[in-house]
Amino acid sequence: MKKIDNMTVTVTYTVSISGVEVPDNVYEGLMSRDEFDPDDLSLSDDEQYALDWLANHIEERDATDWNYEVDVDKSGKSTLILT
Repeated sequence: MKKIDNMTVTVTYTVSISGVEVPDNVYEGLMSRDEFDPDDLSLSDDEQYALDWLANHIEERDATDWNYEVDVDKSGKSTLILT
């Protein structure tokens, strides 16, 4: 068994949905930008509603594709990307 002192894993997954009905304000928010950052304080009300909707309706278990980026730091840095 080996010990890893520090490891960061970034997981990216893709969820495709179709035929979904959303409230008007969520629709407007989704149409206004391509990326939503929960830490972005400049989101409009509609964009915040869209972000909340995404958080409540998109789940990892619905994903069709996962990517894992693993960054291991132990006496040097190495990166392993798994697809």
